[in-house]
Amino acid sequence: MRIGIDVSQVVYEGTGVARYVSEMVNHLLDIDRKNQYILVGYSWGRRNALKKYLSEIRQKYPLVKTLLIPIPVKIAENILNNIPLEVFTGSIDVFWSSDWIQPKLSRAQGVTTVHDLSPFLYPDEHSDIIVNIQKKRMNRVVRYCSTVLCDSRSTADDISKIFGVAQKMLHIVYPGVST
Repeated sequence: MRIGIDVSQVVYEGTGVARYVSEMVNHLLDIDRKNQYILVGYSWGRRNALKKYLSEIRQKYPLVKTLLIPIPVKIAENILNNIPLEVFTGSIDVFWSSDWIQPKLSRAQGVTTVHDLSPFLYPDEHSDIIVNIQKKRMNRVVRYCSTVLCDSRSTADDISKIFGVAQKMLHIVYPGVST
């Protein structure tokens, strides 16, 4: 199987999502020698950090393919909302996005992780811009993902209640313990 993973979030060092993605990718690549992986990252402002990360991954895991798209996230989202990701990656079977930025896929199954829905549960604690961006992203997740990984039963219940996502699409995968 050919698996694509969005690693763009790893450049936001110190955040929980960056650590989650980095640890998940490293552990997957350590234990899985059967599947092929292509790591996709896009960023303009943090492109050098992303380039460094992808280079380190290639050194440690020479069979892993990487794709750096050096453009701003907003432009990347617009492009990836309209052009299937496989145009850039070639054929993939599964694509896991780590931050609800779910690209259009022509054949691959879409998977994402949702850590919490605080912009929807506590909108007054977030700017209107953040809430609107997250609404657009979550609507794409609902449309394009066949699987949503949730950090907790509470998050899975919130997704089901707020967005009407079927429980069969939701899988609780508790974050592991880092090395």
